[in-house]
Amino acid sequence: MPQSIELTGGAGFTFGDAVAAKYLVAMLTEGTAPALSSYTIIRVALEQAGFGAPLDDLIVDGVAQDGSSARLSL
Repeated sequence: MPQSIELTGGAGFTFGDAVAAKYLVAMLTEGTAPALSSYTIIRVALEQAGFGAPLDDLIVDGVAQDGSSARLSL
């Protein structure tokens, strides 16, 4: 089944924008966010397929107090 041109073209679809904004706010406030609640958000990237990311819509990196890191790819 082909996807809607509104989804693939970005016209009017804002759910992804809202999710990305939540993680960007967490990064700017040096806070945590859903699925990375034990990590401080340090990097948010969008649309990274050109850089080899298999799940490219949203990539979030976090670091814990002990120095360990985690990546969330959506």
